[in-house]
Amino acid sequence: MGWGATTPRPIAKKRPPKHRPAISCILTNGDRISGTLVSVRHSRLRLATRTIGIVTLARKTVAQCQTSDLHTKRSLSQWLLPAVPSLREPMMTIAPLPVTLQLALQMPLPIVPLPVEALNIEPVAVPLAARALPTYKPTVGWKRTMGFSFALARGNSNSSDLGFTGGIVRRTPRSQLSLTARRFHGQQNGQTSSDFFSSNLRDDHAIGKLDSTALKRPSYFAETTFERDALAKLDRRVLANTGLSIPLSGDPTNNVALEIGAGLTHEKYSTNVSRTRVGGVLRLAGSQKFGLANANQQLAAYPDLNDVAGRYRLNGDFNLGAPLSKRVALTVGWMNRYDTRPQFQVKKLDYTIQSGLSLEF
Repeated sequence: MGWGATTPRPIAKKRPPKHRPAISCILTNGDRISGTLVSVRHSRLRLATRTIGIVTLARKTVAQCQTSDLHTKRSLSQWLLPAVPSLREPMMTIAPLPVTLQLALQMPLPIVPLPVEALNIEPVAVPLAARALPTYKPTVGWKRTMGFSFALARGNSNSSDLGFTGGIVRRTPRSQLSLTARRFHGQQNGQTSSDFFSSNLRDDHAIGKLDSTALKRPSYFAETTFERDALAKLDRRVLANTGLSIPLSGDPTNNVALEIGAGLTHEKYSTNVSRTRVGGVLRLAGSQKFGLANANQQLAAYPDLNDVAGRYRLNGDFNLGAPLSKRVALTVGWMNRYDTRPQFQVKKLDYTIQSGLSLEF
């Protein structure tokens, strides 16, 4: 080689981009965060999301993780396992131990990696006292229901009946918010035989800590109800009640709860009668499970606290459901309404029997 010759430098190879597997984590509060895995440390996990960028999750806030990458599964399975205390150095020695036992204590405990699928357990929410109500949802998340019923008769009896029920529930570990509605309309020989609509907005909150005694502890509820019944000459009835729900049974297959509260009731009738009263609410609710079938009942009394003569109303709901598939069930229900002082030419007792299908998703 001459003096002017130079040794060619090797061309630097570009490092391949770091592999970031897709991962989805569910937090202990029920929220889900999805993105790509950046890093896993002793006490935290970092994700890269499309919407909010890099997110750092503390170990104690993560309930479960899901990914299709095998190497990431092994890392997360060990990261999600609780810390195992070391037995190499005992805190206190009372008497000399045998040599074989001393050697056993010095050996490290084996850690067997578990697949992430084994750790995908949904966070368990402590039930509220109102778990006996048909709108109650025992796990965190959303629940939506719809029900339809229709009956048609022609010949000696000319009648048709249409019913609809629906609801949406949002459950968190400490509270539940539900909105339900029902509508019944029927005709008999060309005349309206039933025309009823009601809706209910209810909020439940647990009282105290979410520990093992929360199952037996009362919970707080607040609800607003709207009703309209054309045959009872009721243009509108608005109830706003608040109170306590007290559990009477902790059996998951046979739940019973007692609710006691008070509030305001406003009524407007088509007979130009309008009144606003202080009223109370006393409700007994129950639910049972018979294999795959389930039943629920409610019996509620609404006394008028301003009426010294003792005016009150009674509402009863009794329902039975038998599943046809995972989301569809056959339902039968009976609803009755009793008023001690109805309007002129209106009966005190009115009841409706419905059967149909319900959808839960």
